[in-house]
Amino acid sequence: MTAMVLNAIHRIGRGLPVYGDWRYGEIIMAYTPLMHLALAPLGLLGADPVSVLRRVNLCLICLCGLGVVRLAFVALRTRDPLRWSLAALSGLLFFTAWTPLGFAMQFRPDPLLLALALATIWVLWRTPERIKTIAALSVLCFLAKQPGLAVGAACALYLRRMGSEAAARVSGVDHRVRPPGGDSARAVEAISWPRSGGVRADT
Repeated sequence: MTAMVLNAIHRIGRGLPVYGDWRYGEIIMAYTPLMHLALAPLGLLGADPVSVLRRVNLCLICLCGLGVVRLAFVALRTRDPLRWSLAALSGLLFFTAWTPLGFAMQFRPDPLLLALALATIWVLWRTPERIKTIAALSVLCFLAKQPGLAVGAACALYLRRMGSEAAARVSGVDHRVRPPGGDSARAVEAISWPRSGGVRADT
């Protein structure tokens, strides 16, 4: 594994195709190239990509652990089942998906994918209206490693579900805020969208 990744990094540094010449069946590496593209300049500067990536992976694992704990505490203060499921998903990814503690000191892209996936979940939790940011992070997840493709699919499902619930709340608010008894003095002043994705009606 280490030799294959180092070979890809050196090929990028020399300007060679990272996957070889497919016309002749030269498929040298089966991983998507984000990590290799990031490490190739370090090799040109004389740094050891193996030691650098191991230190970076350890830092990423620590940040991911803090992020999962933070998301869990925030989830305790909400009753939204979608946000509960996002917090549960982040914990599942951290503790079971790629056994990140085992990969922390290895020469692998898994901690990078885990960090990008949790960053995507955090943005989806905090600001689901930032579609372009979520889409960009989903693309980076795929470029980090092929299983990252599932992150984009999961985000699309969550966004669709959030949109359906928001539309349902709007319909319910419009029905509930009608002034009883035809009293026109009690008019609806505003219906606004908070950052959390819910709907607030001020009457």
